Amino acid sequence: MNKPRLQLEMNQSIGQYRVVNNEFASGGFGQIFEVRESNGWSRRLLLKTQTIQQFFLQELQMLHIMKNETGFNDLLDWFIIKNDNIDHFCMVIPYQGETFAHVLERSTASPKNAVRIAYRLFTLIEKIHAIGYFVQVILIDFGLCESLNPPPKERRMCASWQSIYMCRSARYSVFDDLHSLVFLIMQCVGITVFLTDNKEKFDKKSAFHANPYRYFPNQETTWIADLYTLIENQRESGYHYNSLLDLLDEAIPGVDPSEPIEYRWRNNTFLLA
Repeated sequence: MNKPRLQLEMNQSIGQYRVVNNEFASGGFGQIFEVRESNGWSRRLLLKTQTIQQFFLQELQMLHIMKNETGFNDLLDWFIIKNDNIDHFCMVIPYQGETFAHVLERSTASPKNAVRIAYRLFTLIEKIHAIGYFVQVILIDFGLCESLNPPPKERRMCASWQSIYMCRSARYSVFDDLHSLVFLIMQCVGITVFLTDNKEKFDKKSAFHANPYRYFPNQETTWIADLYTLIENQRESGYHYNSLLDLLDEAIPGVDPSEPIEYRWRNNTFLLA
């Protein structure tokens, strides 16, 4: 079933905002429009809309909790637009640049850059886990965040980013978030074995789970399999964030994971180095 879409025209006024790009982005749960403030300010803003109130309220709560935290977006405004008797729940956030998916469409990351990206992702996810939530999807979209206390109900999902345990209908845990980040890091270095239909996803994730090392013949990416294995072992031994950071510190000799991500400039475009 298709979700209801909000139709906005170019230069249309929405309260104190004016639409400057009515096809900025869309996904399974909502849409994003680029807007400007009608008072003349030139800063780039995004109007994010969705029709599922639960997801909207969960994201709203998360952005309030993480206010002023490095790595999380600012919530500038929120309101509801009623269109054809359907409530579209809206929030306004600053434009923060391209999505990571768009960056990866142009170029994959070197193993060194992948270590740095992993460090930043694990640092951000730890902040969310520390306040008692898990992310479940990706760090730009907090609509599916849920509290870890009480534990979320079991549900059957097998998206490309989700762990084998979620594909088996297990209860969600912090380790499923961490395994999701490992799958994202795999995409960074061009390993995209899970971008297929659901039946093949399950089979391929089962095979990967049984032996992750066969997917990383390059010595400079073996640390990704090490990371997956360490997270899996922590399901039994208990969560230890510093052990994950220690592994990243030692992933590639001479590479400090906290160093800036490196880029290169080609044809007037930034690419991951």
